[in-house]
Amino acid sequence: MPFPSLRSPRGGSLPDAAAGPAASGAAVGTPDQASTEGPAAAAAVTPTGARPAPLALALDLAQRLHARGSLAGALSEAAADLGPFLGATRTVVLRVFDWRADGVLVQPWADPQGGDADCIDLDALVLARAQELPLGQALAGLVTSYGPSYIDQPSRPWRPREVMQVLVLPVRLGLRAVAALEFHDPAAPDDVARQLLELVGLQLTQAAQREESLRTQWVHAEQYGRLAMLASRTARGAVITDVEGIIEWAHPAFAETTGHSTAEVRGRPLWEVLVRDVDDVRPALLLRERFRSGEAFRIEFMARRGAVCLAPAEAYWVEVDADLVADETSGRLQYVCLCRDITERRQQQHGLDEGRKILAALTDNLPISLVALDARDLQVISLNRLAELEFGAADEAVAGRALTQALGPGLAELISPQVRQA
Repeated sequence: MPFPSLRSPRGGSLPDAAAGPAASGAAVGTPDQASTEGPAAAAAVTPTGARPAPLALALDLAQRLHARGSLAGALSEAAADLGPFLGATRTVVLRVFDWRADGVLVQPWADPQGGDADCIDLDALVLARAQELPLGQALAGLVTSYGPSYIDQPSRPWRPREVMQVLVLPVRLGLRAVAALEFHDPAAPDDVARQLLELVGLQLTQAAQREESLRTQWVHAEQYGRLAMLASRTARGAVITDVEGIIEWAHPAFAETTGHSTAEVRGRPLWEVLVRDVDDVRPALLLRERFRSGEAFRIEFMARRGAVCLAPAEAYWVEVDADLVADETSGRLQYVCLCRDITERRQQQHGLDEGRKILAALTDNLPISLVALDARDLQVISLNRLAELEFGAADEAVAGRALTQALGPGLAELISPQVRQA
């Protein structure tokens, strides 16, 4: 009794096992419909039904698999050629979605032409346990497996009950299977067939690696784009580097702060860009060590502007405030650095420091007790020598403290009204 044709949820039909030679090499839920109808598939079997030369088939198939832009297309090419070569009545392309300790989740690969190649069909999704022969063994052990399809095994939506023998070729990515080709009722594989399967398995693995690499690059580019967009909207001196401090992106206005264009700095260490042509190399070494520490940091140092500014080669003070962030998808670490020109702040600080030194020199030797206070919060700024002797407090010990803490509540209560009135 012929096995009825099965129809996939996306409209494709599974070939009839009783259809004879016409069904040979057909891929169930084939990822690339054109591959089963093109001249490559027709050439896989000679007019007399003899197997093609394995070396010629391997070389021809290797070229076509390499030319395919996706793993799905490569699987389709391999299914169309290997099925007839092995004498299989049907070839099923399987997709592995998840790995578990006791097996893998598998379903037939849908037709990408239908627009839902990544769709998970719960009705077709099954758990292939590691001890199940030959499918579970092949996917769990990452080895080609050939053996009987037992009646008492769990039902597989893609495998007719009358199938007696199954050969499974897994496609691996790292230490896990991502896909497989399942051949129904093929001839027992001899040494030539096993060598061909091994070669094709390696080529399919390379196709999976290429696709994963492209996907990872796309994810990184998307994440990097979002990070760059965020940085571009938050700070004009923003720079994104890798964990070694190599600049990957710089805000378009970075040149206004540093005098270095974004095209000039990309791919170079941040410390080399900022501390170039500076006599003292210690800040560059310190900045490099901060990057290598793998922690967030903030550092200030003297730098020199580049040529793309109004004052090239001018020395200025720069602050680098760096936060370490992780790509939530890949876990890759990057630094987001805010580079600020703090020359004016440093000059003001220097002026204050100089003013304090002059004030200290003028007041230190006056024959009266002087207490310098911050009028905003009545914190002690300094004491002269006579005040230190009179109140029994050292200038270094009370500087920055509240008046009540530094000189006692009684004196604070006496002085506070006069200070507020002033």
